This record gives sequence, structure tokens and C-alpha cells, in this order.
Amino acid sequence: MTGKYKLIALDMDGTLLNQNKEITETCQEAVREACRAGKEVVFCSGRSPSELREYLEILPEVNYVIGASGGVLYHAGQQKLLCKHSFEPGLLGELVKRLSRVNKEAVFVCVAGIQAYTTPPHCFHISDYLGAACQELFSNSMIHVMDMEPFVRWKSGMVEKFSAYFRTWEEWEAAKELLRDLEPKMAVATTGVRDIECTPLGVTKALGLQDLSRYLDVPVEEMIMVGDSENDLAALKAAGLSLAMENGIPEAKEIADSVVPDNEHNGAAYAIRHYLMKG
Repeated sequence: MTGKYKLIALDMDGTLLNQNKEITETCQEAVREACRAGKEVVFCSGRSPSELREYLEILPEVNYVIGASGGVLYHAGQQKLLCKHSFEPGLLGELVKRLSRVNKEAVFVCVAGIQAYTTPPHCFHISDYLGAACQELFSNSMIHVMDMEPFVRWKSGMVEKFSAYFRTWEEWEAAKELLRDLEPKMAVATTGVRDIECTPLGVTKALGLQDLSRYLDVPVEEMIMVGDSENDLAALKAAGLSLAMENGIPEAKEIADSVVPDNEHNGAAYAIRHYLMKG
């Protein structure tokens, strides 16, 4: 294995996945080429491992998942949870209670270990929030719980990420305001789709890179991070080489070492072939 960089961590939504939530054939082949060359390609996502199952089946060469925005580190080949960072007990019950005031039809998702949980019936209409491409994900890859507030209280101390999705930006702004005094206790970000993504304080995708660095004994300086949104910023700052997608937010492109083509034009494949394989 030659080259400075041993590993590339790819954000999923907005990066490896196109607008139809697909990994194109071009990106699939680039991942396989890298793995055949002895490089590690890592899924680095806000999603839980359970939400990435179909992509891991398409690309069984991918061994590692940094999931829940750094909350979990998962070995896909061994189907083993390697590391997790959970909320302090008691915090999430208050969080759900407050967010429910904004809109009782908001869609809630929590990640505990490798599994994601969501609330029907509103999750059956997630296409109204995120578009039709996400409907199957929420309907089929998550476990449904009838009432999120008692569920997270029951799972107290075992949840690594909590997300809420709103119909309007006005609702999103109201929800952010309700959480302002809780922000010293947790990290709050967005992926740009009227969502609020909460992880334990200090837990970001950068922490996920550090966890993987210790597990593989590969310095973070020898890792590439590719991303597009707010929850990628910490990892973009931490990685040895940071690449932002052309479709990414301005903040991502400002801090990145370089910008690659957008997710509709195989930017992830470009990152692999021009930086991981040649770096």
C-alpha cells in the first residue's frame, strides 16, 4: 500500500449518495478499487449502522462505519459495535418534551447502539419532510416506537444520537430556541433539511475519526475526510486532508483543503481516485 493517506472517510447523504439516495456505479467501482489497493473506505454518517445496511450489502468491502455522527464505531464485517458515546442519563426526556411543543407531528429518530428508532404514524409521511427517496428508509430500516418520550427515558444512558425533523424552517427556528439552554450539555447541528441533530457534548465525526485511529493504529493525519454539511465540519478540520463537496455548505468549502465535484457528478469517486489513490 503506497501513498501518504491510508483511509478515506465518506459522509453519506450529500456526499457518497446522490439525490436519489443511491451510490452510483462510478462511485461503487472507485470504492472497490481503493479496497483492492489496501486502502480503507469508511462510511462516516449521521445515520446509524442499521440505516446503512443496504449500502453495506452493495459494498461489503467497507469494513468500518462511523455512525450517529461520531456516536458509534461499528465493524461491519464482524457485525460488532466497537465503541459508543451515549447521552448522560435524563437529558433526552426533557429534550423530547420540549421539541414536542413545537409540532406534535415532528418526526423523531434516536440511535441506540447500531439501531435507529422512530415514531409512527408521522414517519410514514417523511417524504413531506425529506423527499420521497427517504420514505423507504424510515418505513423499513428503523424500529417503530409509539411514544418517543417514555422510550428515551427507558433507554436512559444508552442513546448516542437524537434527531428531529420539522415541516417548516419557522418550526426549526422555534425548536432551536427551545434547546438553547441545553446546548452546554450536548452538541447541536443540522444537515440542512430542517432537522436538529443532537449528540452528547464533544461527540462529533471528528471523535469518530479519533476512535477509528486508535482502533486501527492509523494517525488521523493519514486520513481523508469528505463531507458537505454542518455535521461534517469538525471532522473536516481534524483530518489530515479535508475535501468538501461542490454542493456543500459555504463553511465546509471554506475550511476544506480542496473542493471536489458535487454528489450528482461522482465527487466521492473523484476524491478517492485523485487524493486517496494518488496522495
